Amino acid sequence: MKILYLLLLVVVAILLQRYSTSHALDGMSYEILPDKQLVECDEVFRVRTVLKNKKLLPVLFLRLGETVPISMRIEQSSADVTRKSAKSAIIGDNDEIWQTMYLMPRQMLSRDLHVSFPERGRYLFRAATLTGGDLLGFQEITERIDSNKEIVVMPKRMESASLNNAFGNYMGDISVQRFILSDPILTIGFRDYTGREPQRDISWPATLRRGGNHLMVKQYDYTAEITATVILDIHNGTEAEIERCYSYARTICEMLENKRVNYGFFTDARCADALGLWNYIGFGLGQRHLFRILEGLGRATYEPTRSLESTLLHTERECETSTGFILITPKLDAEGLAAVRSFESRNARKVMILQTELDSGKENAG
Repeated sequence: MKILYLLLLVVVAILLQRYSTSHALDGMSYEILPDKQLVECDEVFRVRTVLKNKKLLPVLFLRLGETVPISMRIEQSSADVTRKSAKSAIIGDNDEIWQTMYLMPRQMLSRDLHVSFPERGRYLFRAATLTGGDLLGFQEITERIDSNKEIVVMPKRMESASLNNAFGNYMGDISVQRFILSDPILTIGFRDYTGREPQRDISWPATLRRGGNHLMVKQYDYTAEITATVILDIHNGTEAEIERCYSYARTICEMLENKRVNYGFFTDARCADALGLWNYIGFGLGQRHLFRILEGLGRATYEPTRSLESTLLHTERECETSTGFILITPKLDAEGLAAVRSFESRNARKVMILQTELDSGKENAG
C-alpha cells in the first residue's frame, strides 16, 4: 500500500513538473508605463513596470529582463535591479535591466524607476523578456513581449543675450512695418486711381458707380496683426551645429509665445516616426501648438529633406500672409545667401538670419 502511495506521489509530482514547465508563464502580463512622453533634458520622471499573475497557481521563480536605452540614467529605484549592456543586430546598442521575483496567485507587482536622459532625442523601451521556471528549478521557459513605448526629449533652451537683442530689434521692425504694409484682405474704402497702384487693385464696381469716368482703387487697412514664420534649415552643419539650431528654434518659438505673436513653423529636417505632417505647422498660439513643434524638434534627425531654396519656396507658398520670417541655419554659403536675398525681394520682407556655426565659437544674428 505504501508503495502504491509513493508511486502515486511520484506520478503527481511528474505531472506537476511537466505542467509547471510548459505553463510557467500562463496568465502572466507585463506593462511598462512612463508617466511622461515629452520631457526636458535631465528631467527626472517615473517609469512604472506592472506584472500580474492572473492564474490560481503561484509563480515561484520569475526573472524579468527589460531592454532600455543605453543613455538612460537611473536616479532611483523601488526595487533591486541589475543592469548590464546588451547588443542586438535588430535593436542595436542598449542596456538590459534584470530583476528576479516570485508572484502569488492573483498578485500584481509594480516597480518604479525614476530616470532621466541627458540628451535630446527619441528613446524607446523596446521589449521585455519573462523567464519562468518549473517547480524543481531544473528548466526555464522564456517569453518576449514587445512594448515599444517611447520618450521624446526636447532640445535645451538657448540662453543668449545677443539672441534676445536681435529678436527684440527684429520684432520692433515688424511692428513698424505693419503700419506701412497694407493688408489686401481688409478693404476700408475706395479712392481715385493715381497710376502708381497695381492694376489688380482697381475696383470696377466702384468705378462704374462713379460713372466710369475715373478709375477707383481699393483702399486697404494696415496689417491686422503681427505674424511670424520660423524657418529651420539644417544644411551645411555638423551635428553639434544642428543641435544648436534645434535649441535656437525652441527658444525663438517660446519667445513668440511669450509675446503672443501668432507664428508658423517650417523646416527641412527629417523627423523620426512623427505622426502626421511636421515639416510645416501653420500659424497658431498656445501650449498645444508649441508642444507639437517641440516634439518634432525632439524627434528631428540630422538629415535634411530638401535644399534651402526649395524650403524657402515652400514657405513662400504656405506663409504668404506672414509679416516676418526668422531663418535658423548652421551657416549660409553664397548659394544660400542668394536664395535668401531673392526670397526677401519677392516678398518685400527682411529675413532675420540666425547662424549657429561653431568655427568662431560665436552665434551670428543677421
